[in-house]
Amino acid sequence: MRFAGVSFAVVLAGISSTAHAETPGGFRAEILTGYDSSEIYSTKSGVSYGLGVGYDLPVSDRIAIGVDAEASDATTKDEFSIFIPAPINGVPIGLPLAGPPTLTGTTIQTKTTVGRDLYIGARVTMALSPRFNGYAKVGYTNTLLKSDILVSGSASPFVGPLAPGLTPSPSAFNTSVSDKLNGVRLGIGGQLNIGKNLFASIEYRYSNYEAGFSRNQLIAGLGLRF
Repeated sequence: MRFAGVSFAVVLAGISSTAHAETPGGFRAEILTGYDSSEIYSTKSGVSYGLGVGYDLPVSDRIAIGVDAEASDATTKDEFSIFIPAPINGVPIGLPLAGPPTLTGTTIQTKTTVGRDLYIGARVTMALSPRFNGYAKVGYTNTLLKSDILVSGSASPFVGPLAPGLTPSPSAFNTSVSDKLNGVRLGIGGQLNIGKNLFASIEYRYSNYEAGFSRNQLIAGLGLRF
């Protein structure tokens, strides 16, 4: 009975707290930064940073609907290298050799960097206490992947498919390729009012893009309401 009484008191306290919760409304702007984990060739991590703006419209005592827009960048990058062998000593691979084996061929090295990311979407916010709001969001996102590619001829004593010591020939060249990928973002988070118009936020978000690219992020923010 005593446990039931304590539990009932906690529930009443929670109802009392939410009864005085203020629904957020108006324009907001915030600085964002946090952890970025991206699936490029493998899972790589970096730092995400950017700016966000939005507007919330209260539709009840505790609920608001809103729109978000963000522009961000990240330090996340990944590298990939492959060696394509040519015939050994001019003899196709698999046939007897006339002299000591050497391996010639082409090395392709690729470094891909996650670039700017643009997002626009909708959110639903619920006032959970006088100072804390929870929200969920969904929207469209577009990110830029930039790949720097170095292609070079090479030669070295045969020591394996990715032979160390391969040296680029004078015919080496490099190029850059950029891809803009469309995707969908889902997120859930919370905002804590820490001043008259100042708030801090924490958000988990998942983004899924074209070409099998995806990312998980944990983002913190510091913002103002107007």
